[in-house]
Amino acid sequence: LLAICADEKECTRLGADLTALTGWEAVVLPQRDWHVGAAAAESHQWEHRRLLALHRLAEGTVRAVITTVVGAAQFCMGREDLMAHTLTLRTAESYDITDLTRRLVDMGYTRCDQVEGPGQFALRGGILDVFSPGMAQPVRCDFFDDELDGMGVFDPVTQRRTENVDAALLLPAAETIGPARPTVWEYLARDTLVTIHDSSRCGEALRQALREAKADRKMRRAQGEDVPGGPMGMDETELGRAIAAFAAVALDNFLTSRPLVPPQALLQLNGKQLSTYGGSLDTACLDITHYLTMGYGVLVLCGGEVRARNMLRLLEDRGVTAALDLQGAALPERNRVRISLGALSAGSEFPDLRLAILTEGQLTERVAGKAGPVRQKRDDSRRKLQSYTDLSPGDLVVHAHHGIGRFTGIIRMPVDGVEKDYMKIAYAGSDCLYVPCTALDLVSKYIGGGSGEEGEKPVHLNKLGGTEWAKTTYRAKAAARELAKELIRLYAQRQRLGGFAFSPDSPWQKEFEDAFGYPETGDQLKAIREIKSDMEKPVPMDRLLCGDVGYGKTEVALRAAMKCIMDGKQAAILVPTTVLAQQHYQTALQRFFGFPVGIAVLSRFRTGAQTTQTLSDIATGKVDLVIGTHRLLSKDVRFKDLGLLVVDEEQRFGVTHKEHIKELSRGVDVLTLSATPIPRTLNMAMSGIRDMSSIEEPPEDRLPVQTFVMEHDWGVIADAIRREIQRGGQVYYLHNRIEDIDRTAMRLQKLLEDVTVAVAHGQMDKNMLSSVMESVVSGETQVLVCTTIIETGIDIPNVNTLIVEDADRLGLAQLHQIRGRVGRSTRRASAYLTFRRDKVLTEIAEKRLTAIRDFAQFGSGMK
Repeated sequence: LLAICADEKECTRLGADLTALTGWEAVVLPQRDWHVGAAAAESHQWEHRRLLALHRLAEGTVRAVITTVVGAAQFCMGREDLMAHTLTLRTAESYDITDLTRRLVDMGYTRCDQVEGPGQFALRGGILDVFSPGMAQPVRCDFFDDELDGMGVFDPVTQRRTENVDAALLLPAAETIGPARPTVWEYLARDTLVTIHDSSRCGEALRQALREAKADRKMRRAQGEDVPGGPMGMDETELGRAIAAFAAVALDNFLTSRPLVPPQALLQLNGKQLSTYGGSLDTACLDITHYLTMGYGVLVLCGGEVRARNMLRLLEDRGVTAALDLQGAALPERNRVRISLGALSAGSEFPDLRLAILTEGQLTERVAGKAGPVRQKRDDSRRKLQSYTDLSPGDLVVHAHHGIGRFTGIIRMPVDGVEKDYMKIAYAGSDCLYVPCTALDLVSKYIGGGSGEEGEKPVHLNKLGGTEWAKTTYRAKAAARELAKELIRLYAQRQRLGGFAFSPDSPWQKEFEDAFGYPETGDQLKAIREIKSDMEKPVPMDRLLCGDVGYGKTEVALRAAMKCIMDGKQAAILVPTTVLAQQHYQTALQRFFGFPVGIAVLSRFRTGAQTTQTLSDIATGKVDLVIGTHRLLSKDVRFKDLGLLVVDEEQRFGVTHKEHIKELSRGVDVLTLSATPIPRTLNMAMSGIRDMSSIEEPPEDRLPVQTFVMEHDWGVIADAIRREIQRGGQVYYLHNRIEDIDRTAMRLQKLLEDVTVAVAHGQMDKNMLSSVMESVVSGETQVLVCTTIIETGIDIPNVNTLIVEDADRLGLAQLHQIRGRVGRSTRRASAYLTFRRDKVLTEIAEKRLTAIRDFAQFGSGMK
């Protein structure tokens, strides 16, 4: 089967439905991405997925393949060419290593010192490391002379071997298209059935793609690029001829005037898709009752046995009699409701069959929350410079050896016959210090009190050669030692006091975990086991859970909360922003649906009456799980019996808040979640003072973010935004300078006249910022020009394009965190990391740019 859809979101949905109905593995063939002009680097995950799908087609191991209409029309790597550039290594066979490495280069691989991502290989003596696009991890090949003595899969982060293998399939690392310009149609067997889903949308999607490709080539030629001529693939007429060579079925809602293939016969099926009922089970029950009175049979599909039994109980509580059929033996009889196992993307009604199918997703309660403002917290008074461009003349800076001075500018001076760039820093009196731009690690930007804010006492500059700075650093080191002693006393006290030993998992705990709608990763299950083991000990847990954005830390925390609540204790989740609190609240309401668990949210954006009621319910124990910002740390918050404290993104809390957290957590199990833990927390975990679990395995079928590193180009940026808007998505434009963020938004609004643009940053009025975020969540705002406040913001699946202006000013960890905010939906997501070429590009800036190129190319492989 070859199924053709209008877009990749439809491909993913159809693939899941097809697998649920037939049991077949449906392979999605992605379309080739359009090329961004003058990109300094770009990621290749989508290209690698495409090559793997084509190879499986060539081998004949696939029964069903799904692609977009553009993917079906695009030129691709020919079948013979693909197989010629595919290599299988086997142990005990002989290979000429020199010839082998030459062949890998011909296959598109890049030679490097250490393999970190797909498409790389490294050769060290008789050891060859290679990472094929078709592999989850790279393989290490040990040669004895020319004989392949042994092979093993290894972890690219630790570089340690995990298991031995006898054979390794090496796919080409880049897709090349020869003069013959083949298509996916040459990979198909003659008895393939082709289905076209919504012919009118498919036709329009193909025409739009051809127009965009033509405009892209025109723009790149105008910029002086050497662009190859010719089309990117078949046009509508040529694609129609390719389809006509096979048995084909067009599945349309209504007859179209421009079908891809003229039909030879017309068949009519009376059916319609059902609504989601707004997630209201009560509303759905009214419809079920209506169906029964009309003589319909009603089938309700659930994702597991526990969830099916839970659904049976919920329906019967609402007066709907249903039967459980876990085997799926038959369709329901008329006037009957049958609950069975299955998962479809939507419910359907078939009047001719007197049959209605409802899915669990339609009946699951979801509470839509309003997004509040995001406020960034800085918990130290100095920040390392990422680039000299972070400074403006007049800014206060701190030199590690000489103290506080004032940056006056960059000057170029000859030293030993060589001209170099120096930062000029003025100190007290007429003293000046010249710091090489290659020594930026010694200089930090001063952002403490007195840096020029109204009403603050001005900062006194230090004197070069004086003792004042030495005394200041001595006092700071003494304070750090005192803090270390206090931490040691705190952790010793936690061990002496003892804690509550939670009971082993209850049946409700298992039911709650079985209701999770996605397969857990191995790392998730390992972390869950470690946390439960800690909770069942009579010593307070203090565990750090590390994992990338979107890797499933929240689900692990909710399972720990459920275990706590099952023993009659309360759980609290502390988050740094109101937006994150609201998102966790929505997630908790959905996950605990059907369980007798009281859930509340506490933040300063709740009304006075709501807050008063919530505080009372917390004190009396009516609230089992409370989610809140630092408002949870207020003195008027009193728990009846707190058993677990979950701290999300600890690095976002200030020093004062952390002191309150320490007081709140005495004798209580503590779980800290973080994608980027602060050095102190990480050091304590690594040294054994705190326990640590990590989630490094991404969720199954998580789509990669197509990442481009490029010089800042308003034309390319405007084109990228238009493409995202045309497919119904939204855009984050990250501009991390508040002083001119409004000017940037106005420029974008001028470039994109019909697009709604809004601004968000941490210094805005809280009500205004809340309103802006609400408009983004609702879809009213199409482009949000913002600072790094989105780093811990709400996940909006419809935002699938991210543009980071001056990406070289951000750290790689921060870029990774921010990039994780897009790509949460089933649509393809893109990230554009832009930089500006300055007149003087220092050596350190070049190194940072190289690191960002590597980050973009290999993604999460960079640690």
